Amino acid sequence: MNAVGVVNDRILILLTDDNRFVRRKALNDIRAYLTECLKTGDCVDFPFSSYAPGLSASLNDSIEVNRELAIAVNHLLISSSSDCSGILPSLLPILVKRLGQKETVEPSEELRLETLRLLKVILEKSVDVSPYVDDFLSILQHSFLDPYHEVKKLSCLIIQDLAKKKLHRFYQASESIVTPLLSNLIHQHSKVRLATVQAVGTVMIYSHGKLVEQTITPLTQRLFDTASSIRYGVIEVVGLWLLDLPDRYSYHTKLLPLILSGLVDDSPDVRDLAEDLWHDVGLKFEKENEEQLKDKLDFDKGPPSHYPLGCKRPVLGCRELVYRSASRLLPALSRDLGDWQASTRSKAASLIPVLILHLEQATTQHTQHLLTGLGTGLTDAISRIASSTSNVALLRLVPPLAFRGQPLPKTGLPVNQSGPDTLVPRLPQSSPTGSTETAESLEVIRQLLLAAQLTGSLVEAKLWWPLLKSCLGRCTESVAPASLAGHLFLLAGFVCGSSIDELLSCWVNDSPSNQLHSTNGGSRASSCTILHHIISQLAGDDLLSVISFGAKAALLECVLVIVRRLEEAMFILRSSSSSVSMEIGNDPNNLHIEFSSEAIAAAETLFDDSEIFVSFHVRTFSFQLRSWLFQILLALGAVWADSSTTSTDFGTALLKLTDEVMCRLAACERDFGIRSGDPVYSTRPADVKPEATNSLFQTNLLELGSSWDVDQLYTRYMLQLFQRLEAGQTEFGSWHPRSVGLAIFSRCLQTAGSALLMSPSNGLKTDQDNNPATETCLPIVLRLLERGCRLDRVAGADTEKSPGGSDPLTMASEAELRLRGLILLTRLTDSGPVRTMLASPTHLSRCLTHLVLPACVWRAGRTAEAMRKAAVTCLVALMASATSTYDLTEANVDSRTLDEIRLDVWLCDHVEPVRQLLGPKTCECDRIRVEGE
Repeated sequence: MNAVGVVNDRILILLTDDNRFVRRKALNDIRAYLTECLKTGDCVDFPFSSYAPGLSASLNDSIEVNRELAIAVNHLLISSSSDCSGILPSLLPILVKRLGQKETVEPSEELRLETLRLLKVILEKSVDVSPYVDDFLSILQHSFLDPYHEVKKLSCLIIQDLAKKKLHRFYQASESIVTPLLSNLIHQHSKVRLATVQAVGTVMIYSHGKLVEQTITPLTQRLFDTASSIRYGVIEVVGLWLLDLPDRYSYHTKLLPLILSGLVDDSPDVRDLAEDLWHDVGLKFEKENEEQLKDKLDFDKGPPSHYPLGCKRPVLGCRELVYRSASRLLPALSRDLGDWQASTRSKAASLIPVLILHLEQATTQHTQHLLTGLGTGLTDAISRIASSTSNVALLRLVPPLAFRGQPLPKTGLPVNQSGPDTLVPRLPQSSPTGSTETAESLEVIRQLLLAAQLTGSLVEAKLWWPLLKSCLGRCTESVAPASLAGHLFLLAGFVCGSSIDELLSCWVNDSPSNQLHSTNGGSRASSCTILHHIISQLAGDDLLSVISFGAKAALLECVLVIVRRLEEAMFILRSSSSSVSMEIGNDPNNLHIEFSSEAIAAAETLFDDSEIFVSFHVRTFSFQLRSWLFQILLALGAVWADSSTTSTDFGTALLKLTDEVMCRLAACERDFGIRSGDPVYSTRPADVKPEATNSLFQTNLLELGSSWDVDQLYTRYMLQLFQRLEAGQTEFGSWHPRSVGLAIFSRCLQTAGSALLMSPSNGLKTDQDNNPATETCLPIVLRLLERGCRLDRVAGADTEKSPGGSDPLTMASEAELRLRGLILLTRLTDSGPVRTMLASPTHLSRCLTHLVLPACVWRAGRTAEAMRKAAVTCLVALMASATSTYDLTEANVDSRTLDEIRLDVWLCDHVEPVRQLLGPKTCECDRIRVEGE
C-alpha cells in the first residue's frame, strides 16, 4: 500500500483547518489507514515522525469529540510504530501541557484517563525514555492528585512501569512523586489504596534508599485497614523490601513490625503470606551471613524443652533478625500499649508474643522491660474495663496455653492444642462482650497474658519472681487498684507459663521482708521453693482484703493457675507410679509424654509429706501451701465492699468460680490422700460424684472434688485458718464490723457445715494436740465468737468508750459487731451434727454463760433492745437443740414437773415461729451439705 498516495501533506493541513468537521474527517482518515496497517502489518513506510507533530497538536483541539478522536489516533500511531522515539519529542510536551499543569486543562475525566493511557503505551514499547523522565514525573505528580479514581489507579501502574526501566534519572528525581503518591493511601476506594501500596513497593526498590523511611509510617497505618486485600498488599510489599531492597539492612528494625504483624492478622490468607515471606527472609539472611551464623547453625540445641505446643520454631535467620532489633522494638511496643488509639494498642499487644517466641532464651535480658511494659499495659486495659459494667469479663482471662512435655486435659482443648502448627499460638475467638472499648481491652489483656505465659516459659522463675515481687510490693489497692490487678494478672500469666520444675526450684532470700510463716506461728528466714514464696505473697493480709473487682478477679486467676499446677504435679506423680510414659487424653496424634526426672522430683517436693524428706520444714511447707490456697479462696468469697455486691453479676460469677476452684483443690487433696494411704480417704463413699460444671476453659486434669472431698478439705485446713484469725485477735484486739477476719470467719462458718466437728488429720503437731477438747474446730470457733465479737462483755460496761478512752469502736459499731456474732452463733445450729454437739453440757453451758447471757442484760435504748432480741433468738435455738419438746396432750401421761411442762409449752409456742422467721435467711448454705445433716 502506498502511504503517500493515501495519506499526504494535505491531510496535515486539514488537521489545522478552522472547520471542526474538516479536522474530524482528517483524523478519521488517518485512523482508518493506521487500523488497516495494523491488520496487514505493513506500516514500515508510514512517515511517523512527519505526522507526529500534527497529531500531537490535535490533542489541544477545542472540541471534545475531536480531542477524543485525536487521542485514539495517537494511540494507534504509537502502537503501529516499531520505534516511537521520533514521536516522543512532539507528543510528551503536549501531554505535559494537558496533564502536568497545576490547574486542570482537560475538563473531561474520561479524556484525561485516555490521554494518560498514551504514557502506558509508550512505556510498553522498547524505547529509551531517559530524556523524558522529568516529563513523566511531572505528569504523574499531578495525575496522582486527580479526583478521578481511575486516573489514580492508572497512574500507579505507569509509575511501576517507569520504575522498572531502572533509569538513573528516575533514581535521582523520584522524590518529587512520593508525597502525591502516598496521599492516595487514604483514598476512600480500596482498589485505589491497593494500587498505591503496590506502586510504593515497586518505586522504593528503584529509588533512593532514604525515601523508604518516608513511606514506612503511611504503610503501617494500612495494616489497620478494614479491607484484607490492602493488608495483604502491605505484607507483600514489606516482604519484597526485606528480600530485595538494596538498603534493607538499614531498615530491618522499622520493617520487622510490619511483616510480623501479618503473622497475627485476622485474615488466614494474610497470615499464610506473611509466614511464607518471613520464612524466605530468614533463609536469605542466613545465606548472606553464613560466616557470622556458622556456630549457631552447626551447634543449634533445638527448641526449648518447655515450648508452646502447636508452634513451629522460626528459622535461625528470623530469630537472629528479631534478636538484633529487640532492644529497640520492645520499648517501642511497650509505649504503644498506652497509645490513645485502640487499634494501636491491640496491634502492639499482639506483636509482643511474636517477639518473645523469636527471642527464646534471649528474652531473659529483656525481662525488666517486659515486666514494666506488660504490667502497664494490663493496668491501662483493666482500668478501661473497670469503668464499664462488664466486670464479669475479667474472670477467667488467662488462656490455657499448652506446652510440650506437659499433661493435657481430655476435655476442653487448651489454646493451640489442635490444628496445624503455626508460628504464633492461636487464641480462640472471644464472644462480643459489652462495648467496643471493652472488647478491645479484653483482647489486649488476652494478648498480654499470652506474652506473660511465653515469658514465664522461657525465663527462669528465679529471675522474674524477684522483679515481679518488688512490683507487687509497690502496688496498693488504696492508691492504684488497677495497677494491683494488672500485676496480679501478670503473675498468673508467668506462673501458668513456667514449668513445674522451675516453680519448685529452691530460692533463698534472707531479707526480713521475705519471711514465711511456719504452721506454729513463728517465722524464719525463707529457703524454700519459688511457688511457696509466691503463694505466701498472695496469702498476705493486704491481698486477702482486696475489694475491687479487678483485684479479686486477678487474685482468683492466680489461685486458679496455681491449682492447675498442683493438678499437674499430682498427675505426674500418679502416672509415674505405674509408667513414666503415658498417652495424653484423646490426642489424635497418639502423642506420648516422657516426664523428666526433674519434673517427677519437683512434683514429689510439692505434694509428698513422707519421710523421704530430711527437713520437717519441707513437709510443713507442702501442707502450708495448700492451706494458704484454702484461705485465699475463702477470703475471695468473703471480703466485699458492701453486702449488696455479692448479688451483682460479678459477685455471683466469682462465688461460683471460687466454689469450682475449691472443688479442684479438694480433688488434689483427695488424690494425694489416696496416694499416701491416708485412712480417711480409704473410707471415701464410692457413690460420691462431683457436680457438673460448664466453664469456658475446662482444663482440670483430675476429677472434680465432691461435697465429701470438700468437707475433708475443710477439716484438714480450717483449724489453721482459725488459728491465724485467733493470732490476729491476740495481736490487734477484737474485730470490728468491717474486719476482714470477721468476713472470712463468717464465710467459713457458712460453708463448713458438719466439717466443724471432724477431727483434723494434717500430720502436723499443734499446741492443742494433747487436749481432747480441741480435737475439732468447734472450741476455737466459740472462742473467736467470744473474743472477736465481744460477746463475753456486758454491753456498755466498758469505760474505755468515754471521751478520751482507748476503745476505737463506737456504741453503734460494737452493737453491730455483737449482733453479727449472735447471728453466727444461731447459724451454727442450722447443721444437725453441730446442733447436737452444741447441746452437750460443756458447750451449752459455755454458750449460755459467755456468749448469750451477757447480751441479755437490760439497758435502755433501741440498740440494746435489738441485741436482747437477737440474744433471746439465739437462746431459743440453743435450748431447742438441748431440750426435747412435747405436745400438750402428753402432759397427762409423762412424769414431768409443772415447771418443766410450762417450759415445754413455752418452747412449742416460740421455737417453731422463730425458726420459720429465720429459716429463709439463716438456713441457706453456700455449699451443698453432706447427707445426714
